Amino acid sequence: MNYSKIAWRNLWRNKKRSLITISSVFFGVLFSISLTSLQEGSFANMIDNIVNFYSGYIQIQDKEYMENNTINHSFVPPSFFLKKISENKTISNFSKRLQIFALASSGDESQGVMITGIEPEKENSLSGLSKWVIQGKFLEQGDKGILLGNLLAEKLNVEIGDSIIIIGPGYHGISSAGLFPVKGLLSFPMMELNKMAIYLELENCQQLFSADNRVTNIIINLPDYTHLERVKSELQMDVPDELTVLSWEEMNEEITQFIDGKRYSAVIFKGILFMIIGFGILGTVIMLIAERKRELGVMNALGMKKHRITSVLFLELLFTGLTGVLFSVAVTFPVILHFLKNPIPIGGEMGVAFQDMGFEPVIEFSGQGWVFYKPAITVFILTVIISIYIVYAIKRLKTVDALRT
Repeated sequence: MNYSKIAWRNLWRNKKRSLITISSVFFGVLFSISLTSLQEGSFANMIDNIVNFYSGYIQIQDKEYMENNTINHSFVPPSFFLKKISENKTISNFSKRLQIFALASSGDESQGVMITGIEPEKENSLSGLSKWVIQGKFLEQGDKGILLGNLLAEKLNVEIGDSIIIIGPGYHGISSAGLFPVKGLLSFPMMELNKMAIYLELENCQQLFSADNRVTNIIINLPDYTHLERVKSELQMDVPDELTVLSWEEMNEEITQFIDGKRYSAVIFKGILFMIIGFGILGTVIMLIAERKRELGVMNALGMKKHRITSVLFLELLFTGLTGVLFSVAVTFPVILHFLKNPIPIGGEMGVAFQDMGFEPVIEFSGQGWVFYKPAITVFILTVIISIYIVYAIKRLKTVDALRT
C-alpha cells in the first residue's frame, strides 16, 4: 500500500507529462474498443441475417445436396434421428424444409422463384418469419395458401386473394404444377428474397412435387455460436451415413473468409496502434528515469533497495496505463450501450447495396465483455514489457554517479 501511495503521488508530480501519456493510452484504447465493437457488431448482424433468414446454425442435408441443389437429393428424416434432435437440450428449435427452384406465373407474367415448404409454427419459432408479413396472414398447419415476397407480387401483378400457378420439376423428374391463392405478402430487409421467395406449408409442398415425407434440409438453431462445435459433434455421432451435418460456416465459406480477412486486418491495425502507444510510454519512462536519476540515487543511498525502487516505478507505469484504460472504458461503454439499443440505419445507395448483398441495412455494435477487457490486457502486457527497461536501468544505476548528477 505504501508503494502504491508513493507511486500515485509521483505520477502527478509532473502533471503535463502524465496527462499526455494517459491521453495516448486513452485514445488508443478508445479507438481499439470502438473499432472492435463496430466490427464485431457488423459481423454479428451479418451472421444473424444468414442464420435466421436462411441457414440456421446447423443443417442436416443429403451428402450430395450442397453440390447439386435438386429435389432428387432430398431425404426422408429418420424418426430416431429427429428424436435425438428433440432430446438435445442445447438445441433451441429445429424445423424441416423442402426447397425447390421453380417457375411462378400469373397472367402474362412469369418469374423464376425459390419455393420453400415449411412447418409454419416451427419455422416461425426458428426464423421469426411471421414478423415480415406486411399484408394478409401467416401460414397455418394444413394451409393451402402461399406467402410471397412483395417485389415478386408486383412483378406478377397479384394481390391478397389472387392465385398464381407454380410449375416445376418434382421428385425423380415428375412434372409438377399447382394453383395457389396468395395468403400473405412478405417484405424482407434483403432485396433478393423479396424478388424470388415463395413459402408453402410443408405437406402441401411435398404433395405438389410428389415428394411425400421428403425434405431437403433440417434447420437447427442454437442459443448462440459458442455451442456450435459441441452440438455438431453430438449430431455427427448419430447421423445416418447418407446424410451430413454442416455448420453455417461450411455452407457460407465466402462470408467466413471475408470475416476472417477483416479480423486479421483489424488485428494488424490495432497492433500498430498499440505499438505506437508502447513507444510513447517507453519514451515517458526513459525521460522519467533520466530526470529523476539523482532522486533515485538518494533513495538508494538512504537504504531503499533497488528492487523496491523498481516496484515503485512499475506501479507508476501501471497506474498510467490503468488510468487511461478506465477513462476510455467509462467513455465508450455508455456510447456503445446506446448503439446496442439503437442501431444506426444505413440509407441511400449504401443501404441498397447492403440489401442487394442480402444483409439488413443497419450498423450495429457489439457489447461483448472481451471487447472492453482485451485492450486492458494488451496495455498491461505492454506495461510488463516496458518494465524490463526499468529493471535494466535501475540495475545499472550507480548511486555515487547518480548523487553527482
